[in-house]
Amino acid sequence: MCRGLTLIIVQKQFAEPAGTYVEGITSPRGPIWHSTGKSLTKECFPSAMAECSCRADDRHGDGLPYALKNTEVLVARNPCLHPGDLQKFKAVEHASLSHLVDCIVFPARGRRSPADMMSGGDLDGDKFLVCWDKDLIPSTLSQPAEYPTTEEPVKFRPITDDDRLVYVAEYTNASLGRVKNLYLDWVRVKGPMAPECQELNRLFSQCVDGIQIKIPPRLESIPVIPLDNQKFILDELHEAAAADIARGRLRETNLACAEFDIIELLVSRQDIAITEFELFKLTAKRCRRHGMCLGDFLSYFDMNSLTAEEKHWALSSTQQLQWAPSLILNALCTSKIVSENDIAHHELNSPRLRWKRTLPPKRSRKFRKSW
Repeated sequence: MCRGLTLIIVQKQFAEPAGTYVEGITSPRGPIWHSTGKSLTKECFPSAMAECSCRADDRHGDGLPYALKNTEVLVARNPCLHPGDLQKFKAVEHASLSHLVDCIVFPARGRRSPADMMSGGDLDGDKFLVCWDKDLIPSTLSQPAEYPTTEEPVKFRPITDDDRLVYVAEYTNASLGRVKNLYLDWVRVKGPMAPECQELNRLFSQCVDGIQIKIPPRLESIPVIPLDNQKFILDELHEAAAADIARGRLRETNLACAEFDIIELLVSRQDIAITEFELFKLTAKRCRRHGMCLGDFLSYFDMNSLTAEEKHWALSSTQQLQWAPSLILNALCTSKIVSENDIAHHELNSPRLRWKRTLPPKRSRKFRKSW
């Protein structure tokens, strides 16, 4: 449901942005305040809409962050299988929170944490969809679901390597996809508030936490969907996305035989529906065909986004270049913070040093090497 809202926002192609994807935190100085200066005492329920603060980057304008002022917003997070996982807030501006960008500040008071009301989330790095498009904000909301707690017993001793091994061995989300597919099948027949959907929603919440579950056999027996059953918006979006992917693959096939400059291909990458590795392979193929050096184009690629297997493929394609392994395996070699001379002086350009950028670049392709 949350991804469906995101796709709707993207496909509507607003001249002004109507939604964003941000990280959730709580008010660092206590509760969010009303404009009158009084402390927020409203409880976090649909009948008494609570306040929040959201300041996002203007990716469609001058790039400067802007705050939502006295705006009703719809907030959700993945997974979003229960109607009550969608919550409304009143976004207000606070000068003390103006330094926070690309995050939503929730109130610190209330009977229940706002993040917990949205599919049992928390504020340890969860991402939230914030939408202020009036056409997508419902007038009424459902009560948030009660999600089962999975608290571990407190151990009054240091954590050992054996404890970590047991945790990793017992963690599993193998049933996650199966539960989600069963939920989507049941919701098409009976709706999201059906008992079967609610039970699958609770099982899904446990799967996300890595708990081993057992799906009851009665939930495996799905009623037949009527042929005249109206499609959900999410189904329409999935079909449209599948068609876009198919067109992108066809476009990729045509690119292999196209005759145009490789630089033009790399610069216009955002208009091509292929991955970074697929674009790398396409460039390598064209270089071999026209007798060009692949090393001249390595700086255009984000090697940080390649998997280990894809990096090995890239290494095999640049065996004749002695400096290529450092550029492919060591992300520090593409840093704009540390100069090339300093990297060489401290011998940090070795391919054995597997530096990796942790924050994705937010700028365009020609600035991709900036950290």
